[in-house]
Amino acid sequence: MSTNYFRPISYISRPSTNPMVQQPTQTVARPLPGQNAFNVSFNGVAAPNQSRINYLMSTLYGTGTPGSADYVPGINERAGREFGTARSILQNRLRGYGGFSFRRDDPSTTNVDESLLLDYRPDQLGRNERQAVLAARAQANARGMLASGFADQQIGAALQRVGAEAADIVNQYSNQINEIANRYFDPSTGMQQATIAQIDSLYGTDSTWLTDRQVEAANAIPQQAAAAPPPPPAQNPAIRPSGTTLWTGRNNPANNAAWFDQQFGAGNWIVDVEFVRPNPRRPGFNRYTVRAR
Repeated sequence: MSTNYFRPISYISRPSTNPMVQQPTQTVARPLPGQNAFNVSFNGVAAPNQSRINYLMSTLYGTGTPGSADYVPGINERAGREFGTARSILQNRLRGYGGFSFRRDDPSTTNVDESLLLDYRPDQLGRNERQAVLAARAQANARGMLASGFADQQIGAALQRVGAEAADIVNQYSNQINEIANRYFDPSTGMQQATIAQIDSLYGTDSTWLTDRQVEAANAIPQQAAAAPPPPPAQNPAIRPSGTTLWTGRNNPANNAAWFDQQFGAGNWIVDVEFVRPNPRRPGFNRYTVRAR
């Protein structure tokens, strides 16, 4: 009858990825677990945490091709290497003990590695058990009690000691496997969860950055319209009667008198100033009116 010494180890899954969402002036992509790239940018400028996010994604799921300069193993692969090392060490330590065997990995269960599971059949003896039996029989024979119950007791005690040695080795392996699994995959403190939480935090910061850029761009539109130069007035001031409005705006014409002289003739225009406050909840401003003299 086979016996499992510890529970199977589950790995993180790699579901299919979702496409990036492209827009005319910005790009926002929130990949599902398993996708290797985030992209938060505005007008071609990447958000401040993009390189850090992409690095964390590569450490989480891996990137590149094994053997290439840019290759980075993902968490599954790094954990798998440690599992494999622990398994190889156990195989070497169990040489000579009978009844132990590893299972074959089932390729249909992609998130569980059954090859880490150990089965035990107590009816199978290895070299260590046989040597213990021979030593116990020799001890009983030296006392002239080979055919007595004392010999049976010595043999049973010898097998029990060997079994305890093997069980201690297997328990150490079990603890090591579970320590590796917890270090990488524990839902509260594991490396996988900590990396995902860090990615989410950085992505949230970059999303706020993107929102701020959008607001700034929206606010800049009316400011640009207000700063646009006034349309050129008619070029013949001689036909305008005195008091005719020639130009209206927020910029003080005295700061650009040469332009107004060129348009209306030097000495042919005067300026009226009026303080305007169209909205009580917003600051007022001076409105300048240029009239024909």
